Amino acid sequence: MEEEGAAQETYSEEVFSTDEVEDKEIPVETKLKPCISVNPAEVKFGCAKIGQMAMIPLEIKSCGLVPLIIEDISMEGVKDFSAGPLTVPKVLNPKESMIIDLAYSPVDEIQSPDKPDKAQLVIKKSSPYEEIVVNIEGGICEDCPIPVIEIKEGFEVVPQTLLHLIGDKSVAKTGEITTYEWKAEQPPLSKSSFMPSASFPNPNFEVNVAGTYVFCLDVCDFAKCSDSPGCMTTECKEATVIPDCALHIELT
Repeated sequence: MEEEGAAQETYSEEVFSTDEVEDKEIPVETKLKPCISVNPAEVKFGCAKIGQMAMIPLEIKSCGLVPLIIEDISMEGVKDFSAGPLTVPKVLNPKESMIIDLAYSPVDEIQSPDKPDKAQLVIKKSSPYEEIVVNIEGGICEDCPIPVIEIKEGFEVVPQTLLHLIGDKSVAKTGEITTYEWKAEQPPLSKSSFMPSASFPNPNFEVNVAGTYVFCLDVCDFAKCSDSPGCMTTECKEATVIPDCALHIELT
Protein backbone atom coordinates (compact mmCIF):
# COMPACT_ATOMS: atom_id res chain seq x y z
CA MET A 1 0.00 0.00 0.00
CA GLU A 2 1.35 3.31 -0.87
CA GLU A 3 -0.01 6.68 0.18
CA GLU A 4 1.34 9.87 -1.25
CA GLY A 5 0.64 13.51 -0.51
CA ALA A 6 2.10 16.70 -1.90
CA ALA A 7 4.53 18.39 0.44
CA GLN A 8 4.71 22.12 0.95
CA GLU A 9 8.35 22.29 -0.08
CA THR A 10 8.96 24.19 -3.33
CA TYR A 11 12.32 24.11 -5.11
CA SER A 12 13.46 26.73 -7.60
CA GLU A 13 16.12 26.41 -10.26
CA GLU A 14 17.67 28.99 -12.57
CA VAL A 15 18.04 28.16 -16.27
CA PHE A 16 20.25 30.37 -18.46
CA SER A 17 20.15 30.61 -22.23
CA THR A 18 23.31 30.28 -24.33
CA ASP A 19 22.05 33.12 -26.54
CA GLU A 20 25.06 35.38 -27.11
CA VAL A 21 22.92 38.50 -27.35
CA GLU A 22 21.05 38.25 -24.10
CA ASP A 23 21.06 36.09 -20.99
CA LYS A 24 17.59 34.89 -20.00
CA GLU A 25 16.65 33.82 -16.49
CA ILE A 26 13.67 31.47 -16.30
CA PRO A 27 12.35 30.38 -12.86
CA VAL A 28 11.41 26.70 -12.74
CA GLU A 29 9.44 25.29 -9.83
CA THR A 30 9.06 21.61 -8.93
CA LYS A 31 7.03 20.19 -6.06
CA LEU A 32 8.30 16.99 -4.47
CA LYS A 33 6.07 14.64 -2.53
CA PRO A 34 6.79 12.71 0.65
CA CYS A 35 5.84 9.08 0.07
CA ILE A 36 4.93 6.36 2.58
CA SER A 37 5.08 2.63 1.91
CA VAL A 38 3.66 0.12 4.40
CA ASN A 39 4.44 -3.59 4.09
CA PRO A 40 2.42 -5.70 4.58
CA ALA A 41 -0.55 -3.51 3.64
CA GLU A 42 -2.80 -5.66 5.84
CA VAL A 43 -1.89 -8.14 8.54
CA LYS A 44 -3.51 -11.55 9.04
CA PHE A 45 -2.15 -13.58 11.93
CA GLY A 46 -4.31 -16.57 11.12
CA CYS A 47 -4.62 -18.75 14.18
CA ALA A 48 -2.86 -18.46 17.52
CA LYS A 49 -3.31 -20.53 20.65
CA ILE A 50 -4.81 -18.91 23.75
CA GLY A 51 -2.02 -17.66 25.99
CA GLN A 52 0.63 -17.77 23.27
CA MET A 53 1.96 -14.82 21.27
CA ALA A 54 2.37 -14.57 17.49
CA MET A 55 4.43 -11.74 16.00
CA ILE A 56 4.66 -10.15 12.53
CA PRO A 57 7.05 -7.28 11.65
CA LEU A 58 5.59 -4.31 9.75
CA GLU A 59 7.83 -1.98 7.76
CA ILE A 60 7.12 1.73 7.26
CA LYS A 61 9.35 3.22 4.57
CA SER A 62 9.96 6.68 3.15
CA CYS A 63 9.74 5.98 -0.60
CA GLY A 64 9.90 9.57 -1.89
CA LEU A 65 12.63 12.14 -2.48
CA VAL A 66 11.90 14.27 0.59
CA PRO A 67 11.77 13.30 4.28
CA LEU A 68 8.62 11.64 5.63
CA ILE A 69 7.37 12.75 9.06
CA ILE A 70 5.45 10.18 11.11
CA GLU A 71 3.51 12.15 13.72
CA ASP A 72 1.81 9.32 15.61
CA ILE A 73 1.09 5.57 15.55
CA SER A 74 -1.70 3.98 17.56
CA MET A 75 -3.57 0.69 17.85
CA GLU A 76 -7.37 0.61 17.88
CA GLY A 77 -9.66 -2.38 18.40
CA VAL A 78 -9.34 -5.68 20.27
CA LYS A 79 -6.80 -5.50 23.12
CA ASP A 80 -5.35 -8.91 22.16
CA PHE A 81 -3.21 -6.99 19.62
CA SER A 82 -0.24 -4.78 20.47
CA ALA A 83 2.52 -2.90 18.63
CA GLY A 84 5.98 -1.64 19.47
CA PRO A 85 8.28 0.12 19.63
CA LEU A 86 6.25 3.25 18.85
CA THR A 87 8.93 5.96 18.87
CA VAL A 88 7.09 8.97 17.48
CA PRO A 89 7.26 11.57 16.13
CA LYS A 90 9.79 10.13 13.72
CA VAL A 91 11.49 11.60 10.65
CA LEU A 92 12.37 9.10 7.93
CA ASN A 93 14.81 10.30 5.29
CA PRO A 94 14.36 9.11 1.68
CA LYS A 95 14.67 5.28 1.47
CA GLU A 96 14.88 5.04 5.26
CA SER A 97 12.48 2.71 7.07
CA MET A 98 11.33 1.74 10.55
CA ILE A 99 10.09 -1.64 11.80
CA ILE A 100 7.14 -2.13 14.15
CA ASP A 101 6.55 -5.51 15.75
CA LEU A 102 2.85 -6.42 15.74
CA ALA A 103 1.83 -9.01 18.33
CA TYR A 104 -1.30 -11.10 18.78
CA SER A 105 -1.96 -12.98 22.02
CA PRO A 106 -5.61 -14.13 22.32
CA VAL A 107 -7.00 -14.50 25.83
CA ASP A 108 -10.56 -15.60 25.01
CA GLU A 109 -12.05 -18.13 22.61
CA ILE A 110 -13.60 -16.76 19.44
CA GLN A 111 -17.29 -17.64 19.35
CA SER A 112 -17.43 -18.01 15.56
CA PRO A 113 -14.67 -18.62 12.95
CA ASP A 114 -16.48 -16.08 10.77
CA LYS A 115 -15.86 -13.36 13.37
CA PRO A 116 -12.11 -13.16 14.00
CA ASP A 117 -10.42 -10.69 16.33
CA LYS A 118 -9.83 -7.38 14.54
CA ALA A 119 -7.85 -4.21 15.14
CA GLN A 120 -6.38 -1.28 13.21
CA LEU A 121 -2.94 0.28 13.28
CA VAL A 122 -3.37 4.00 12.55
CA ILE A 123 -0.32 5.80 11.16
CA LYS A 124 -0.49 9.60 11.05
CA LYS A 125 1.85 11.53 8.78
CA SER A 126 2.30 15.25 8.09
CA SER A 127 2.99 17.40 5.00
CA PRO A 128 0.08 17.15 4.45
CA TYR A 129 -1.65 15.49 7.40
CA GLU A 130 -3.00 12.06 6.51
CA GLU A 131 -3.98 8.83 8.25
CA ILE A 132 -2.98 5.42 6.90
CA VAL A 133 -4.94 2.51 8.35
CA VAL A 134 -3.56 -1.04 8.44
CA ASN A 135 -6.25 -3.66 9.11
CA ILE A 136 -5.19 -6.47 11.46
CA GLU A 137 -6.95 -9.79 11.92
CA GLY A 138 -6.40 -12.91 14.01
CA GLY A 139 -8.22 -16.05 15.11
CA ILE A 140 -7.95 -19.12 17.30
CA CYS A 141 -6.58 -22.34 15.82
CA GLU A 142 -6.87 -25.96 16.84
CA ASP A 143 -3.54 -27.60 16.07
CA CYS A 144 -3.31 -26.15 12.54
CA PRO A 145 0.04 -26.02 10.72
CA ILE A 146 1.40 -22.49 10.33
CA PRO A 147 3.07 -21.53 7.01
CA VAL A 148 5.98 -19.09 7.34
CA ILE A 149 7.41 -17.15 4.36
CA GLU A 150 10.75 -15.39 4.26
CA ILE A 151 12.33 -13.69 1.24
CA LYS A 152 16.12 -13.67 1.44
CA GLU A 153 16.51 -10.57 -0.77
CA GLY A 154 13.89 -8.55 1.15
CA PHE A 155 10.52 -7.13 0.16
CA GLU A 156 11.77 -4.42 -2.25
CA VAL A 157 14.07 -5.36 -5.12
CA VAL A 158 15.02 -4.31 -8.66
CA PRO A 159 13.93 -6.07 -11.89
CA GLN A 160 15.78 -9.26 -12.89
CA THR A 161 16.30 -10.25 -9.25
CA LEU A 162 16.23 -13.95 -8.46
CA LEU A 163 14.26 -14.26 -5.23
CA HIS A 164 15.07 -17.04 -2.81
CA LEU A 165 11.80 -17.90 -1.07
CA ILE A 166 12.07 -19.74 2.24
CA GLY A 167 9.20 -21.90 3.47
CA ASP A 168 10.89 -24.58 5.52
CA LYS A 169 10.51 -22.55 8.70
CA SER A 170 6.79 -23.36 8.65
CA VAL A 171 5.51 -24.94 11.85
CA ALA A 172 3.78 -28.32 12.06
CA LYS A 173 1.37 -29.03 14.92
CA THR A 174 1.15 -32.80 14.36
CA GLY A 175 4.28 -34.62 13.25
CA GLU A 176 6.12 -32.66 10.60
CA ILE A 177 5.38 -30.67 7.44
CA THR A 178 4.59 -33.12 4.64
CA THR A 179 3.67 -30.89 1.68
CA TYR A 180 4.26 -27.34 0.45
CA GLU A 181 2.13 -25.47 -2.08
CA TRP A 182 3.27 -22.08 -3.37
CA LYS A 183 1.19 -19.65 -5.42
CA ALA A 184 2.12 -16.31 -6.99
CA GLU A 185 0.16 -13.29 -8.18
CA GLN A 186 2.35 -11.28 -10.53
CA PRO A 187 2.05 -8.23 -12.83
CA PRO A 188 0.24 -8.89 -16.17
CA LEU A 189 3.43 -9.01 -18.28
CA SER A 190 5.29 -11.33 -15.90
CA LYS A 191 5.31 -15.05 -16.73
CA SER A 192 7.79 -16.39 -14.18
CA SER A 193 7.35 -19.67 -12.34
CA PHE A 194 8.69 -21.35 -9.22
CA MET A 195 11.96 -23.23 -9.62
CA PRO A 196 12.32 -26.17 -9.38
CA SER A 197 8.57 -26.38 -8.61
CA ALA A 198 5.73 -24.87 -6.59
CA SER A 199 5.86 -27.86 -4.21
CA PHE A 200 9.52 -27.29 -3.23
CA PRO A 201 10.04 -25.97 0.35
CA ASN A 202 12.47 -23.20 -0.69
CA PRO A 203 11.93 -22.36 -4.38
CA ASN A 204 13.44 -19.57 -6.45
CA PHE A 205 11.38 -17.05 -8.41
CA GLU A 206 12.77 -14.50 -10.90
CA VAL A 207 11.01 -11.12 -10.95
CA ASN A 208 11.59 -9.55 -14.36
CA VAL A 209 8.75 -7.02 -14.49
CA ALA A 210 8.27 -3.97 -12.28
CA GLY A 211 5.25 -4.11 -9.99
CA THR A 212 3.90 -5.97 -6.99
CA TYR A 213 4.21 -9.72 -6.54
CA VAL A 214 2.19 -11.64 -3.92
CA PHE A 215 3.55 -15.01 -2.78
CA CYS A 216 1.29 -17.35 -0.80
CA LEU A 217 2.16 -20.62 0.91
CA ASP A 218 0.04 -23.49 2.22
CA VAL A 219 1.47 -26.45 4.11
CA CYS A 220 0.18 -29.75 5.48
CA ASP A 221 1.33 -31.82 8.44
CA PHE A 222 0.27 -35.34 9.46
CA ALA A 223 -3.20 -34.16 10.52
CA LYS A 224 -4.28 -30.98 8.75
CA CYS A 225 -3.48 -28.41 6.06
CA SER A 226 -3.25 -24.66 6.49
CA ASP A 227 -6.12 -24.15 4.01
CA SER A 228 -8.38 -26.74 5.66
CA PRO A 229 -11.78 -25.58 6.98
CA GLY A 230 -11.29 -24.38 10.53
CA CYS A 231 -7.65 -23.43 9.91
CA MET A 232 -7.31 -20.96 7.05
CA THR A 233 -3.76 -20.04 8.06
CA THR A 234 -2.45 -19.47 4.53
CA GLU A 235 0.57 -17.13 4.60
CA CYS A 236 0.98 -14.38 1.96
CA LYS A 237 3.77 -11.84 1.54
CA GLU A 238 4.23 -8.99 -0.95
CA ALA A 239 7.42 -8.14 -2.82
CA THR A 240 7.67 -4.87 -4.75
CA VAL A 241 9.90 -4.62 -7.81
CA ILE A 242 11.08 -1.05 -8.48
CA PRO A 243 13.57 -0.01 -11.22
CA ASP A 244 16.73 1.55 -9.79
CA CYS A 245 17.14 4.01 -12.66
CA ALA A 246 15.01 6.76 -14.20
CA LEU A 247 14.61 4.93 -17.54
CA HIS A 248 13.64 1.27 -17.42
CA ILE A 249 12.72 -0.64 -20.60
CA GLU A 250 10.94 -4.01 -20.35
CA LEU A 251 11.12 -6.36 -23.33
CA THR A 252 8.27 -8.86 -23.76
